[in-house]
Amino acid sequence: MGIEVSNLQTNMNVAQTPEEAARFFLGEVSKGLAQLVADKLAEVKSQILLGSKSNSSIAGWEEMITGGLLCIDWDTAKFKGPQHILCSFAAGRADSVSPASIDMSIGISIRANF
Repeated sequence: MGIEVSNLQTNMNVAQTPEEAARFFLGEVSKGLAQLVADKLAEVKSQILLGSKSNSSIAGWEEMITGGLLCIDWDTAKFKGPQHILCSFAAGRADSVSPASIDMSIGISIRANF
């Protein structure tokens, strides 16, 4: 798993605008980064599990840590604000990375002159 270059290249070839191509690129890179985090989480969790078996009072702790949600705010030159990309993942499962792309910007501004 990781960055699916062939899928990315296919999407880049059908993009209609530079912005659309950039979104395809950022989405695929985000999925690859989420997979790296999931793999490392599983690796560290299994290493710590081996060392914690001597403490029976914390048995089952590893079942409480199953995955997470990675939120990346990509800074881009041409878009209005950062591109928000969410990827959920389960620890160590190559098929678990699930992207959810959000392209939204909310701003609140308050100004007072006295």
